[in-house]
Amino acid sequence: LKHSNLSFIRKNIFYLDQDINLPHNIVEDVVKDILSYKSNRHTEYSREYLLELLKDFRLETEILNKNIKELSGGERQRLGLIIGIILDRDIWLLDEPTSALDRELKEYVLNLLNKKNITLLVISHDNCWEGLTKLTWEAL
Repeated sequence: LKHSNLSFIRKNIFYLDQDINLPHNIVEDVVKDILSYKSNRHTEYSREYLLELLKDFRLETEILNKNIKELSGGERQRLGLIIGIILDRDIWLLDEPTSALDRELKEYVLNLLNKKNITLLVISHDNCWEGLTKLTWEAL
């Protein structure tokens, strides 16, 4: 990282850490705040799109009115992935992105991500990511 390439990196890479560090604020406000950052201002906020993604990731719409600190680990992980989709980065760096999800939900989320045209670099102890890797390599 250098000052000269920082903007490029922020506009092209999405990073989601294991602890899902999101500000303790109302979920919808957090999403709006993230989109107001300089490197994200090109992305317009759409409540309809956010509601669609919540449904896709099996989250209730009422979550938008909750404080981040009220969410379970799995809810925060899925919200983090939703933010990644909204930001529409080409490269994703994910650290234990599904560790708080049950097996069925992990596979469901993996299938959602597999449909995206993104490059994923995942650090995980979950075996469920192996299938995605095999699919990716077979596609090449």
